[in-house]
Amino acid sequence: MKEAAFTVLDLEQFVPFRLVQLSARMTKAVGRVYAERFGVAAAEWRALAVLGRSGPMTFGELQERAAMDKVRVSRTITTLMQKEYINREVDPLDRRRITLALTKSGQAVYDAIVPHILSVERDILASLTPDERSTLGQLISKLEDQMTAVAPAENEEP
Repeated sequence: MKEAAFTVLDLEQFVPFRLVQLSARMTKAVGRVYAERFGVAAAEWRALAVLGRSGPMTFGELQERAAMDKVRVSRTITTLMQKEYINREVDPLDRRRITLALTKSGQAVYDAIVPHILSVERDILASLTPDERSTLGQLISKLEDQMTAVAPAENEEP
């Protein structure tokens, strides 16, 4: 059976649009936690979360894992260093390599935020059964894999 050619965009059913809208609403809900309670902006939280979860890494690794452009990562690092949440260390074996890591206060902020955002996540997913949550995770993974094939990130090979 041949698929019908679509010529009219039903924006409310267009999956990329729906996902962007949903993501924005979820981000806003989670963002209230780290912004209002901890004074951390979205990009700052993203960097803290990546470093808190994965440990020390280079600028490029942080940029890739946090999915932020170079300018935003650079500004975020500067802000987090001013807040004394991260530090930069030069690799003694390769002075060109700089590693970013959470400080003790950065780790403390990360540790304090995580339970709150996990609680918001539970609230967001509360209307789904355990099977539906599992299926949602599988579907998201499947779409992520497909996007790698359809539109690789700048640093990925097709």
